[in-house]
Amino acid sequence: MKNILFIVLVLAVLFSCAKPEGFVIKGQIKGKESGDIKLMKYADGKWVAEDSAKIEKGKFVLKGKTTLPELRVISIMPQTIVAQFFAENGSLTVNANAIV
Repeated sequence: MKNILFIVLVLAVLFSCAKPEGFVIKGQIKGKESGDIKLMKYADGKWVAEDSAKIEKGKFVLKGKTTLPELRVISIMPQTIVAQFFAENGSLTVNANAIV
């Protein structure tokens, strides 16, 4: 019985220390109820879209992956930058105000 309890505890510790595979950004933009939003990263000398989503009731969810903390930009279409930040794998929250 002690061996089973020990194994369960070891597995629990290992799974709790595992690095996430990517990141999820949950955000809200005040002043922008709907529209399109993009997550951009700098690669090969230019900004490229990593993910995109629809803004619904001012909220959005974007996803991506990174091996190291890297600069990301969230942009409302067509080219308005809402937020700049260094992304790392895990859960992120972004709250921003749209400039109209």
